[in-house]
Amino acid sequence: MATPFFSLYYKDSESPDEPTGRVAYIAGKKNGNAVWRNRAKRKLRAAWGLNDVSAVPYDVLLVANKRTVNQSALMLSQVLNDVLSQEGLLQ
Repeated sequence: MATPFFSLYYKDSESPDEPTGRVAYIAGKKNGNAVWRNRAKRKLRAAWGLNDVSAVPYDVLLVANKRTVNQSALMLSQVLNDVLSQEGLLQ
């Protein structure tokens, strides 16, 4: 699912022993230098941490785009929460 600030991909967790899935953050080289990529991933990590997503049983991939670093982590968290709710990933 794509938003104006990031893209979210998910699939069922392959590890049935763990109740929660894994999360990965990606910021591509075509969007900026290392400073930009690290800042984008840091903001996505903060947005994920602000949500109560500890029981999401999916492996999640968050991909940053050019607009990610211009937004606050709180705003990204609200968009992420909306996307997770819309996709039915929150329990």
